Parts: sequence; C-alpha cells; structure tokens
Amino acid sequence: MRISRTVPILLCAVLFPTGAFADHDTLVPPVVVEAQLPFDALPDFPDSHRYWGTHQVKGRSAGYRIEVPSNWNGSLVMFAHGFRGNRPELTVDNPDIRAYLVANGFAWAASSYYRNYYDVRAGVLSTNALARYFDTITGLTPERYFIQGGSMGGHVAAAAIEQFPNRTCPAGNLGRLCREVVDFLGELAGGVKYSGATLVCGTTGDTRLFDYYHDFNLVAAYLADVQVPRPPPPDFTTAYLPLIRSKLFLTYPTVNTLLGDKLQAATIELTGGPRPIVNQSYASFMDLLFSLGTNDGSIPEVTHELSIVSNIGRVYQLDHDPRLSEEEKRLNKLAVRFDADPSANVPKFIDLELIPILTGNLHVPTVSLHTLGDLFVPFSMQQIYAKRTRQWKRDHMLVNRAIRAAQHCEFSSTEQENAFADMVRWVDEDIKPAGDRILDRQTVQDESFGCQFTSPVRPYDTGACTAE
Repeated sequence: MRISRTVPILLCAVLFPTGAFADHDTLVPPVVVEAQLPFDALPDFPDSHRYWGTHQVKGRSAGYRIEVPSNWNGSLVMFAHGFRGNRPELTVDNPDIRAYLVANGFAWAASSYYRNYYDVRAGVLSTNALARYFDTITGLTPERYFIQGGSMGGHVAAAAIEQFPNRTCPAGNLGRLCREVVDFLGELAGGVKYSGATLVCGTTGDTRLFDYYHDFNLVAAYLADVQVPRPPPPDFTTAYLPLIRSKLFLTYPTVNTLLGDKLQAATIELTGGPRPIVNQSYASFMDLLFSLGTNDGSIPEVTHELSIVSNIGRVYQLDHDPRLSEEEKRLNKLAVRFDADPSANVPKFIDLELIPILTGNLHVPTVSLHTLGDLFVPFSMQQIYAKRTRQWKRDHMLVNRAIRAAQHCEFSSTEQENAFADMVRWVDEDIKPAGDRILDRQTVQDESFGCQFTSPVRPYDTGACTAE
C-alpha cells in the first residue's frame, strides 16, 4: 500500500516552517556584466554547444555560461566560483577543468551569483537555479548532476550537497516514506539532487574562517603587548599596526623576532598544525592576515552588522608542544574573549543560514583538495569538515587530499582532474578513492606528507617527493 504524500507534507509544514527570504538591498545594485558572458569554443572542441545570458534567482538576475560537448554523456557539472569582493559587477568563470570535462563528455554550467560579497546563500540559490534552468536553455535533460566549487565556491558546493534532497533512506516502507519526505523537503528548500562533488580549497569550516582571522590579530597584538580596543578603531592600520609589526619582525614580513616566531607557531597551530610547505608560505600571507580580522566581526552586507566570530573555548598555543607552557596558560587566561551574536546566523532546518552552516551530515560522495601552505583559507578548513562528518558517522562519504603547494587554490589541472575522475568512478563503480589521513597529527607533520596526490611537484619543493 502506497503511503500518501500528504502526510509528510503536512507534518513538515507544521513542524518545520520555512524562514523568509533573508537578503539585503545593497547601496549599489548588482549588475550582470553581459558583455563578458560570451566565450569561445576550445580549439580542440569547436563543435561544443555554448550558451550564455542571464537567468532569474528569486526575482534577481544572475549571469550564466553553459557548454555541452557534441558527445554529451548526460551528466551536468555545476561550477561554483569563489569570492568576488564587494563590488556590484557580476561575472562568470569557466571551470578550471573545462577541457577535461568537454573531452570526456560532461556538460558544465556556471552562474554568477545574484550578488557578490561573502554571500554563500546567494551562491547556492543561484547555482541550483541554473541547474534547474538548464533544460529550458538547452532543450536537454541531465541524467545526473555533479558540483565543484573552489574557495568560497567550496562553501557553496558543500552547502548545496548538504541540502535536501541529498539524503539517503533505508529500504522498505519506512524508506519510501523517508524518500517522500526528503524529496518534498528538497522542493521546499530549492535543493538539487547531486550525485557527487569535488571541493577545492573550500571554506568548509564556514564561520570558523572568520574566527581564525580574528585569532591571528588577537595573538599578534598580545605578543606585541599592544592594547587594541575591540572592535579595532578606524585608525588601527596607522596607530596600532606599525607598532605590532615592529615588535614581531626584524624585517617585515620575512624575518621574525623571537616574539614573531611565536606568532608563526601560533598561526600554524590555528591552521592545521605543523606540516610541509607552510613555513615557506607564511611570510607571503602577512599583509593579508593583518588586513583581515580587524573589523567588528560582522560580514559586510550579509549578517546585518552583527558579529559571527567567537573565540570562546579556543586554546591558543605558541609552540608545537600540545602541553601548555606557563606562558601559554597566561595567554589563554588573559586573552580577550568574544562571542558571536546569537541573532547573527540563526541555524535553520530547511532554509539556508545567512552564512550556511556545514554540519558534516554528508550523503554525497565527495573528494576535497587543499593546499598545505594556504593561510587565507587554511588547511584546517578541511580538517574541521572531516571532524564534522566523523561526528555524524558520514566520514565514509568524504575523501581528503593534501597538495604540497604554497598559495591559495594553487592546484594543477592534473590534481583537479584526478580528483574529479576519481569521484565519478566512486559514484559509478562504488570504488572509494584513496585519500590522506589529515586528522592524524603525526602523519600531517611528516616531511613527505602530501606527496601522494601532488602532481607535479612544485619547483620550490624539490627533493621531498622523490621516488625511492
């Protein structure tokens, strides 16, 4: 006997009412740069079908690009782009692995978001809306959907695959009821059923990224013995920062003082622990890190000027010994503590949060890549998400890979293509690909960590990955 779909619909409508469409009107309205939407065919694939234009997302405009190869295999790959800054111009990128996708029969689609800023919610809604609009544009219906996102786009992709209807259900009558509920909630949420995902340099620790920026500046000021008000005043850059730097660097940003060595150790601990490459990349991120985390903790134009950052319970370390020294105990006792405003990013059940919270309740085969030297969206983002999937007992759905590179999103085409191909094989053949043990501290700090999936070895990293 078939269970009526009315039951789960009514139950969910009563127990889990959806929130209003939370958004903001920016001072300068966003605009799609339509002149930049057209794109040329790849020289090796002149017969691909290419589409571009604008589409609607909750009454707002976003730009798009779509490409369908002549030998289309029925799969559509949605591409989620990274942070565009706070400007009004909306633009679209092609996937880094575009040539691989077209050569292997995959169609791809990429949307601008209906606005910029760190608005992951806009990214998810825009990407999903284009996935649903694909058949109208092309006259083709995908058999399945994949998603790939980088940096902020990794946050977008992870939030999209955690949405309903991306849930597995048991067999039998209970499973049928479960699937009806899941499908209904997916319709309500505006979600898309994805078959697999790749995340590259993704912000998969969600708001913990912004905690880290504030942690860095807090520890720097503490070590320099400079009392910085919270939130930092408008003249922080001219009145406070020069003194902080003078205490921490003999030659900024390349030569530390002894206090600067402690800041470097603290930063490495905050971003995933001792590991290859990160000491090489550290100095190149100093200007960036000293410019971040010096605001009131809100996300411009997203969290209604309410702070989302917190360091409650954070344990700071100034070396790589897990045992706390007397100096570290003093730091943790005296450090200014701050907490997120409870109204800044209220958790939702169906609707997306303003900054979508990634729970780790993962039901989609996912391969995640991260560079070891990245201190903008650090390696710890991957570790945080891995821990969350473990808490949900969903870690069997996640494969993590470390890449021995120094900069943010510094991936080769080979590394991304291998990750995508292995993810698809996992979906098609149920063969889970190999990954790195990123939560084992001893493994991570080994001098050869990351060699397995790094291709090619970077010129600045010669010797560590030589074949035995």
